[in-house]
Amino acid sequence: MATQDDFLRGEHFRGTVDMVKNYFRFIAEEVRELMAMLGVRKLTDLIGRTDLLEVLEGNTASQRKLDLMPLLANDFVPKDAPQFCRVSRNVPHDPGAKNQEVLAALKDAIESQSGGEFDFTITNCDRSVGALTSGAIAKRYGEEGLEAAPVTANFVGVAGQSFGVWNARGLNLFLEGDANDYVGKGMNGGSIVIVPPKVSQFESHKTAIIGNTCLYGATGGTLFAAGTAGERFAVRNSGASAVIEGRATTAANI
Repeated sequence: MATQDDFLRGEHFRGTVDMVKNYFRFIAEEVRELMAMLGVRKLTDLIGRTDLLEVLEGNTASQRKLDLMPLLANDFVPKDAPQFCRVSRNVPHDPGAKNQEVLAALKDAIESQSGGEFDFTITNCDRSVGALTSGAIAKRYGEEGLEAAPVTANFVGVAGQSFGVWNARGLNLFLEGDANDYVGKGMNGGSIVIVPPKVSQFESHKTAIIGNTCLYGATGGTLFAAGTAGERFAVRNSGASAVIEGRATTAANI
């Protein structure tokens, strides 16, 4: 319906523009009818109206154990407070700020080949952390990287997507927390170690600690994760070694 390719339009959707317009017009009319039955004039007036919802008894033992009240309760939101977002957009977070911080901290150790350890915090807004540092290492020392004088960056928190992407040889990343998708994507060397927070009480072998498609296209290095991984773990991996405690689906080339 969205494509402009005539072949695809003719092959998969034989309708007309007017048919699509009518379809959405019928949806809008039905929504207006349902809102009228509820005594609501605007869609925004429906937000937070959990009193209009009816909880149906489950058909299975598992469904009957499900308590929906935490989802339906809205007492914590004052009646005179906004019930929906009134800001068109948030101020964008600079996705490269943490990368710049890490590179600045490790720059002297990289140039002098003096090694060392460095500590950072990290949030899930920080994406592709380690990429700039790996690039600087590869640009200066090529394929061998910093294997003769490795550097270690210790992080605490939750890493955004692509933590340790294209990791260079001699760069070791240690994360106390967990990480999103694409950990170690395209990594060439070094190591990535991810462990749960010291205060956590869950069983690591039953809990996810990294997301989907980790080690995608990796060619070297090692990944150690004290927890389970998501789907498509190590897909198209052609050289990295990994130790994890479980995975969501079949892994490849581990």
